[in-house]
Amino acid sequence: ASMPLRLMWFEKLYGSHTATNMARGPHLWKSLREQFKTPENQIPTTPHQRFWNLMAADFVMFRTSQFSPFFEREYPSLEKVLDDERTGRTLYSNPGAWQRARLFGAYKLIEDDDATLKQLYETTFDYEKTIILNEPPQFDTNSLPGPGEDLGTVEATHYGYDEIAVTVECKSPALLYFSESYHPFWRATVDGEQAKLYRANLAMRAVYVPAREHEVALSYHSAPFVWSSRVSLLALLVLAGALGWHAYRKDW
Repeated sequence: ASMPLRLMWFEKLYGSHTATNMARGPHLWKSLREQFKTPENQIPTTPHQRFWNLMAADFVMFRTSQFSPFFEREYPSLEKVLDDERTGRTLYSNPGAWQRARLFGAYKLIEDDDATLKQLYETTFDYEKTIILNEPPQFDTNSLPGPGEDLGTVEATHYGYDEIAVTVECKSPALLYFSESYHPFWRATVDGEQAKLYRANLAMRAVYVPAREHEVALSYHSAPFVWSSRVSLLALLVLAGALGWHAYRKDW
């Protein structure tokens, strides 16, 4: 409820309200629309699978229709789990989905949102080895080892709605990426010390961690919620005082 405008980043990444993010390109669904003589607003807008992967989407649900064969052809790596006749939908598992947290040894700075989407959509861009930061880094950029496979390990110790904790063991400094939607009210700490939480891959989060083992924690702190709670408490105290004074005067 406190992040209506910030969701635009997530919506852009997922492609829920744009026609530029679709499977192999808009031409695919355009040809289907012409073939089936279907209105444009009834054509599914599905993003490239790499978007599902970096968002850690383990499952994908698709409405069963004449487009289902084309959908399965465009996403051959998806595995069908269930056909639900009652709801008219098919559930697929996505084996390529990332873990909720992973390490990166390389980054690319792109502050423009549209340019970020364009870069992620480029199949020549190795999004599995290079993370996109959407704000300037505040760490020693030369300390990162560069693209690599074996950067270390990440183990989740707590994964709640407003608190996340992981244990990281890095062979060298790295960027710890979280497949969780970004919001400026989230805070990060490394070994209990405040750390910069970056917006990454347009709508996700990243934290710079030094080499060796560290405890990284994310927590959500809504300043408007805290202040509104205090105002509400003060209002209740004033109301209770007014009622008490009224009762006192009535008894007197």
